[in-house]
Amino acid sequence: MIRPTADSSRESVDWFLQKRRPKQRAELEAAVGADVVAKLDPWIVHRILDEREESKFAQWTGTPVPDELPAHRVLINLASGKVRRREQVPKERRDDAVRARRDEANFSLREIRDDLARRGIEVEQEFWLTHSVQATLTTSEVVAIARRLDVSSIVSNQLHFAQLLDVSRHIIKADVMPVGITGAGVTVAILDTGVDVSHPSLAGLGIGAQQDMTGTAVRRDDRGHGTYCAGIVASSHTKYRGIAPGATVVDIRVMDGTGTAQPSWGVAGLAAAVTAGADVANSSWGFSHKDGEWEDPDGSCVLCVAADQSTALGVLNVVAAGNSGEDICGSYDTMICCPGMANNVLTVGSTEDDDTLSSFSSTGETPDGRLKPEVLAPGGDIGSLKATGIPTLPGAMTVEPGIIRAGGTSAAAPHIAGVAALILAKNPNLIPRQVARLIIVNTLRLPSLPLLWCGRIDALAAVNATPPP
Repeated sequence: MIRPTADSSRESVDWFLQKRRPKQRAELEAAVGADVVAKLDPWIVHRILDEREESKFAQWTGTPVPDELPAHRVLINLASGKVRRREQVPKERRDDAVRARRDEANFSLREIRDDLARRGIEVEQEFWLTHSVQATLTTSEVVAIARRLDVSSIVSNQLHFAQLLDVSRHIIKADVMPVGITGAGVTVAILDTGVDVSHPSLAGLGIGAQQDMTGTAVRRDDRGHGTYCAGIVASSHTKYRGIAPGATVVDIRVMDGTGTAQPSWGVAGLAAAVTAGADVANSSWGFSHKDGEWEDPDGSCVLCVAADQSTALGVLNVVAAGNSGEDICGSYDTMICCPGMANNVLTVGSTEDDDTLSSFSSTGETPDGRLKPEVLAPGGDIGSLKATGIPTLPGAMTVEPGIIRAGGTSAAAPHIAGVAALILAKNPNLIPRQVARLIIVNTLRLPSLPLLWCGRIDALAAVNATPPP
């Protein structure tokens, strides 16, 4: 008999675990209810299954069963937070609408807050935009809370890797705007790794104190991704000029220096864009659905709910589609990242300088039948600003002091955020739905993909089609 190698033994173990998982899940569903398990994201389910196997092994070997520990740091999301709101409030009514939503959330969260208190569980944070609370629970507590009828989902609040997703101004005709249309008077929130306000090409934009949702900031931007995106929106650089150089930028940090984020950071950032008075919010990041890494690919996850609720409160949310177009190795429910799966956001794909679809750009139909992205913009090899004092953004190339070139739907989305700022500068009375329609209708179909449902933005056409106030 030939003794198996370590590698072959490992493969055998992996094969066994892979084959056993469906049975373990079926056993869990039989024990606690399939409806309960359906409310839990894959990370929580896997951890619970591991705990159950450890307990079985301990009983089989006669060793003490491990004590149950509060190992699940989670977001508990209420069904009331998912209520679809068709109305999108104009900016002058936003403060009243926010107060009403906060009161509504406070009322809706009262019972879950009291239930957690009775169990001796601390509410670590509350999120009014999505009717969610953050807490750390044992497995038994997770199951008990999931049985509540008012709870729609419980998701792990662990760190997830967030996909970070010159010539381009001319391509989309942002360099020939009518006189005075620069984005002035419009506020664009950059939800990202931060913005380097010391960069000379961002001076004078009125960028105030950073709103840090992560608690990890050691400097304004310790990765460089947010500064790069902010530059595409509003840089004043002579050559690498932003799409809307007159816009005001709000710096909201939702990712740390490694490019990872907790779901709660994204939810808090989307709420901060509302309360900061942003007209447009750019999210050049997203959670991938590869191999079940993120939940609810139909646009009902807590990030998509937050984005849709933010839109209802008057913020146009522009979101990168994702960079999974070339990935043939993983298994996907959809290649579109969340919150790009949300119903009422503008999800943006990427094109090259020759108006072909970027090979990396995620496209596709959502599980509930919607086509994403809604619009395309240049995203291949785009020059923009480099954050000072840190290494060059991974995957980018420094082309001159303070300037890098990079590509991805991360670069495409800020083009659309900038165009939205130009439209709102011409008519500040428009609500997000109206701005989105002006952008989508005024696109150019790609000659290379005549059957693709979306086109590449034409900034001049969109602004010219914008009615006066």
